[in-house]
Amino acid sequence: MAPLMFFTLFLTISVLHFTSATSSISNIPTLFQFQTNSFFFVRLLRFRSQIATKVGGVSDSPGSQNSAEIESLARLAVDQHNTKQNSLLEFTRMVKTREQVVAGTLHHLTIEAVDAGEKKIYEAQVWVKPWLNFKELQEIKHAGGD
Repeated sequence: MAPLMFFTLFLTISVLHFTSATSSISNIPTLFQFQTNSFFFVRLLRFRSQIATKVGGVSDSPGSQNSAEIESLARLAVDQHNTKQNSLLEFTRMVKTREQVVAGTLHHLTIEAVDAGEKKIYEAQVWVKPWLNFKELQEIKHAGGD
């Protein structure tokens, strides 16, 4: 979060410097200066909030539930669960996928799998750090209500 604060501070100082420099060169009315500063400040706050929701926040991944990469992560989640729990879940299909930027990406997957001949919905979290070739199931649980 520190780089984001420095970026925000840099933009704020830049906007204030630009506004004070232009006001000394031309005769811009004070009200216009205030409106310009307010406009830039509001835009800066919106930009900052957009970045904050992307970094660390869980966001939808529309259309990606059909991608081969996401399906391989879902299969990995089922395989690792079967190994750890000595169970026999069988992956059927992806239902929904969301992602969270952490030290890498935490994929929140909603998976349909067959357990003892019954289709059930599971929610899994798979942590991926591509620079380390790291993929690990963090959690998988029955979503219930199906």
